[in-house]
Amino acid sequence: MKAYITLLSNESYLEGILVLNESLKRVNAEYPLYCMLSKNMDTQTEDYLEEKGIKCIRFNKSVIENREDVNSDYFSYWNYTFDKLLIWGLTQFEKLVYLDSDMIVLKNIDSLFENKPFTAVCAGRSFPGNESWIELNAGLIVLTPNKQIERELIEMAPKVIAEYKEQNKALGDQDIINRYIANWFNQKQLILDEGYNMLAPYLSHYVKKEGYSLSSEQKKPIYVVHFTGNYKPWNIKSINDYLHILKRIYINPYLGVVLYNYWGLLKKVRR
Repeated sequence: MKAYITLLSNESYLEGILVLNESLKRVNAEYPLYCMLSKNMDTQTEDYLEEKGIKCIRFNKSVIENREDVNSDYFSYWNYTFDKLLIWGLTQFEKLVYLDSDMIVLKNIDSLFENKPFTAVCAGRSFPGNESWIELNAGLIVLTPNKQIERELIEMAPKVIAEYKEQNKALGDQDIINRYIANWFNQKQLILDEGYNMLAPYLSHYVKKEGYSLSSEQKKPIYVVHFTGNYKPWNIKSINDYLHILKRIYINPYLGVVLYNYWGLLKKVRR
């Protein structure tokens, strides 16, 4: 069985998953979206997702038990991502495409299931100043479940966390995955075009300077937009939140186009 899969370890990301699922349906994805639930998530959340047509898989363990101690408050949302490593243990699936819950799919990406395990994007590398980036962004990653890889990732986690804490550096699951497959950037067959994981803050640069398009098939297509950072499009509540988003749209106009798209789907799933 093949499927798209995402992770919910924090209640605040629930609406993001609903929009992600709706965006996959809108592009006629052949495969369903499953949601992994960390063991701390309540049963009401699981029931709600199931009612919305999203099948859930609940984990009975965590990669990091005391995750609140890993990162500072500013990067605390990364503390909830480590359970992503448990995906590799889902051997009931033949192939998975993992998608972060803060993504929206704009074009059909079913062809990704034909790619090799650990296929991903070096997201943001073409933005000025990022040319030295060589690591995969784990927001979108193709994988074949494998219990041995799951064990090795989990065993590696505390070592990498201790190292980063000693250096006073923030980290998430992505850092552990990149440590595991340290030669990823040298395996060109694993590197996807950046249109498969387009970082929202860089949208206007990629459209204006790198030849990408949100609509035209004659240019490089943007398949998936990734809303990285603290501000999520489903979680804008205060005046300061609105002002922050308006400022970002002024600097990055194509972000406004995608947010309009996103909020349309959000309105639909909130009915």
